[in-house]
Amino acid sequence: MEAKNIYRIARKDFLEQRKKIILSIPAFILISFIFLLINILRPQDSDIELSNQLVPVYQKYYHTDSTDELLKFILLNIKFPFLVLLPAFITPIFYTIDSINGEKLNRTLESIFVLPIQDIEILVGKIVIGFLSGTFFSWILYICYLIFILLFESIKLFYHLLSLKWMLISLLIVPTGAFFMNTIAIYFSVQMNNIKNAQMLGFMAFIPFFIVFSLISHGLIIISAKFIIYSFIIMNFLNVLIFFLIIRLFKRERIILRY
Repeated sequence: MEAKNIYRIARKDFLEQRKKIILSIPAFILISFIFLLINILRPQDSDIELSNQLVPVYQKYYHTDSTDELLKFILLNIKFPFLVLLPAFITPIFYTIDSINGEKLNRTLESIFVLPIQDIEILVGKIVIGFLSGTFFSWILYICYLIFILLFESIKLFYHLLSLKWMLISLLIVPTGAFFMNTIAIYFSVQMNNIKNAQMLGFMAFIPFFIVFSLISHGLIIISAKFIIYSFIIMNFLNVLIFFLIIRLFKRERIILRY
């Protein structure tokens, strides 16, 4: 496997999607600010009621005399993971899900398949842009959230978002989740002829993670360093499993004949 071949495929995809990627940055920032405003800075009555119910659970993790600050801390813990991880999990559905069947639709698939490069180099090259985009967007949003919290909330909450737990989420779970969803997206792109069907299945693959986020947002799962490490190990095991499955299924002749 040669890096220059992977770069060649990734560069081609980036040039084709750079406008979409560049325009996505302000869109993600705007949407994230709205989510942050609604869920944390100006929470709804239902969120405040849920936070009040979770006070006995979270009080031991955050010591403060301010009830309002404690409620904001709880909201950060139950809402923030979803807000930060969402770009890493959603971006591949838009950038990678049509990486193979989209090439066929644009009549450029054959020009890639005749290149003297290995199948694994094509797959990795196709994954790179979605992986880097999802990871980059999540990191950008994390920085934006830090700025928003520093400007509008207490310095104590700001330092909390710089704690080990959130660093582990940003540095481990974000890239792992982005790679996982990209491998899923590539799998559906290889298997499905229709782009819309592939996108629908890609969104369905997000459902298990949405369930986990829902359990976290309702206080049924408490995020800890141990939970993050276990999630990281499980997701990487699935990453390896799915990636090797894609390599076995990726046969150039069969894909061309099927289309």
